[in-house]
Amino acid sequence: MNLAMQINTINVDKVLVNSCAYGKLNAKVLNVKLNSAFLVVKPVVNGILSTHDIKVPSHLGKYFILSDLVLGYYNSILFIGLTPTFVGPSAATK
Repeated sequence: MNLAMQINTINVDKVLVNSCAYGKLNAKVLNVKLNSAFLVVKPVVNGILSTHDIKVPSHLGKYFILSDLVLGYYNSILFIGLTPTFVGPSAATK
């Protein structure tokens, strides 16, 4: 089983400007520009990520098949999902 990576969404929620030494920064304009830059860069990064696959084992021991692997990151939480399917011993091994 090969794991392919892709970025679906990157958004900057809030920008806070504490101080600026060379002028006045507008947090809203900076927020819009960062989100626009992420939209432009996302296809390039996805093109690079598509060339790198990660091999994941498809079996866990003798009796479990692994499928439907999902990795995600949202609100500072990394989540991993995996579906194990039990496959009993065949009649020949009993």
